[in-house]
Amino acid sequence: MYALTGDYNQAKSHYEIALSLNPDNITGLINYSALLLSQNDLEGAREYAVRASELDPGNIQVRILMQKIEKR
Repeated sequence: MYALTGDYNQAKSHYEIALSLNPDNITGLINYSALLLSQNDLEGAREYAVRASELDPGNIQVRILMQKIEKR
């Protein structure tokens, strides 16, 4: 929600809290990685995308996200 309104700092904070409570949340990992990518944090985006990929290697969203990260 915060990312949609452009409040990226608040969005990052909420993703960090959510992932600290449930570090295996694939949707949270993917969305946080995408948010970091949108902020040009390639290292952070890659870290969370890799974690998501390890948990769900066949996930198409993760594969697409990894491709976007590698293209930058």
